[in-house]
Amino acid sequence: MTSFTSFLAQTECNYYTEAMSDSLILYIHVDQLNLLYRQSHQWERFGRLVAETAYHTVMRNTEGFLFKKAEDRYLEMLEQHPDIFSSIPLYHIASYLGIQGPSLSRIRKRLVHK
Repeated sequence: MTSFTSFLAQTECNYYTEAMSDSLILYIHVDQLNLLYRQSHQWERFGRLVAETAYHTVMRNTEGFLFKKAEDRYLEMLEQHPDIFSSIPLYHIASYLGIQGPSLSRIRKRLVHK
């Protein structure tokens, strides 16, 4: 988990990331990564695939905020992460969805009654 922009530009990130569950963290310094890229086409390919995946995720999330209703973003999250409500506080989920806590409560209540 990283700010890909900060990593590539080697600049300070404007935010921090906090794990909400137990995590395994792997660390590699940008100089070590660039050395691997120079030495191996497989590592270059790996780096390209990581960058493409990151770009795809950012674009999917951005387009979701632009073109989807909050309820649709909620349903998509629920489909992708069905157990999320057992481990993540609702205020974090609301923030991730770009809505306030009361809006999340209304969405959840409305869906229960459907």
